Amino acid sequence: MGARNCILAYPNFVDGAATRIDGGNWRPELPLANLKDRLLVKAARSYDLALSSTRFWIDFGGPRDGRVVAIPYLRGSKSTRVRVRAVAIKDETTTPEADGGWRDLYPVIYPAGTLYYGHPSFWDGRMTDEDAALFPMPFVQVFERPIIARHWLIEIDDRDGPLGYVEVPRVFLAPGWQPSLNFTYGAGQVWEPRTTVQESWGGAEFFDVRDGRRVVRFGSDYLPTDEALTWAGDMQRKLGIDGQLFFIMDPADAIPLHRRAFLARMRALSPLEYAVFGRNSITFELAEVTR
Repeated sequence: MGARNCILAYPNFVDGAATRIDGGNWRPELPLANLKDRLLVKAARSYDLALSSTRFWIDFGGPRDGRVVAIPYLRGSKSTRVRVRAVAIKDETTTPEADGGWRDLYPVIYPAGTLYYGHPSFWDGRMTDEDAALFPMPFVQVFERPIIARHWLIEIDDRDGPLGYVEVPRVFLAPGWQPSLNFTYGAGQVWEPRTTVQESWGGAEFFDVRDGRRVVRFGSDYLPTDEALTWAGDMQRKLGIDGQLFFIMDPADAIPLHRRAFLARMRALSPLEYAVFGRNSITFELAEVTR
């Protein structure tokens, strides 16, 4: 299995009925329970920026196989860091099953040589304050293998943030289907506009401005039948067109990761096609979930 193959992460174990979330210091009107709500406008907000406040435990009620940990929209400053640990028992002093270490929420996003001299991001390759205010950065942690653990600790460090709090609307923790054969050439991603326009009799245009969403379309050809039925077929049955998944186009390409990784749903379900003996093909159309 190629490390650069796309990942479709589902189901979200955080949404499970047995899952419990606690720890930290979160406002009662914006509690940690909101992390299980599919509506991103319902967020959990910390009381302050103390490290003891901006953390939480996820208890699945039993061991689960997690590989992808994602916070689709984390409201924090450019100095925010996040750490993910998985442990067998709820004790952070024990040796973890996995530890992602402290990672920047706003990492380097511009490859060397892509910016002209004098650009605000020329020296550090990081997003400007203006862009950061308009683009809530997703946090994505992909482990090399599925991690079997019951308890997961997520810590957020934004002690110098100007807001005085961090806001977390959703957490995704799921196994990741990484197809043994990557999508075929011809796949595409587009920012789909949602703005509507009306034209007056005189020709003037009036716009109802709305945020756009990313839409990705791709096909996977000649997947082994067992893999196609077990993963792609079951995913369609479980998620339909309303269930959420987290899509990562290339987990090994760190710099543009935020541009090609997002919370999504399947906009349409296509049939599994029996391409040749023992092999199946399928196409996907995934639309970003933004609200």
